[in-house]
Amino acid sequence: MVSLKISAYWYDTSIPQPELLDSIVESETVYAEELLNNYRNSFEDRKGKVEIIILEGIIADEIIEYINTNPVDLVIMGSHGIGSALHRTLLGSVTNKVLHYSEKPVLVIK
Repeated sequence: MVSLKISAYWYDTSIPQPELLDSIVESETVYAEELLNNYRNSFEDRKGKVEIIILEGIIADEIIEYINTNPVDLVIMGSHGIGSALHRTLLGSVTNKVLHYSEKPVLVIK
């Protein structure tokens, strides 16, 4: 999942100019692909059963939409994501929102 809000945070504290948005999203997508491929490779002989999906948008909403409209058996999420306690307080918790709005079972790992 590539969040433009979080992506923009890494580059500048101001809102990025519209002409820079595409390059920021592209850069973050490439980074996400590399990171996820590394995680998938750690599954060794079972890595063929791991599917990588990269979505753009509001993180919790995109995850909920995807899992509720696709054949997903189980969602596994961490209890804490990126960001400080202040960010979680102001923006809400992605895991908490997915947990409450998912039509599929969600396993939360501390």
